[in-house]
Amino acid sequence: MESIEAKTRYSSFIENMIEHAFISEIMQEAWIRNENTIEVLRSEVDDSGYDIVLSYGNITRFIQLKTSEQDGKTSKQKLNLSLSKRENGCIVWIVRSIDTSTMRFKFRYRFFGSRIGGEFPDVSSYNISRHSKADSKGEKKERGNFRDVPKGEFAEIENISELFSWLFHISR
Repeated sequence: MESIEAKTRYSSFIENMIEHAFISEIMQEAWIRNENTIEVLRSEVDDSGYDIVLSYGNITRFIQLKTSEQDGKTSKQKLNLSLSKRENGCIVWIVRSIDTSTMRFKFRYRFFGSRIGGEFPDVSSYNISRHSKADSKGEKKERGNFRDVPKGEFAEIENISELFSWLFHISR
């Protein structure tokens, strides 16, 4: 369905498309299920550890978005420690597949971060992340402000309704 060449060539397009699809899904959840709006702010630069900010009622979430394919081999995600200092900071890992009957992406989610008003999970024991590209000597330098969060530390979430509940403590 998606060739490796196309995914590599259009990686920025795909990342943007998934972010927009996610924002659309979360806005639809707020409106259709709860007849309410949600404020969405996008970060121009993600050096503060988050890509988007979602505000729903009196709850504001700072969210780092990560993506992978359903059958991908991704076993961890890099956490910018700046996110862990934000109130209600979290990583939403979007796991995508293609639904061949509708020819649209189908998303499942993983969640890692603080519960509303709670402390961010302790990540001090996680490995320090390394740059993905080697320097001129072939070394992949450590990224001191990043930690590798193992896949098993993320809560598995099946759909947008469940994720919305996780993000904003809305019971269904």
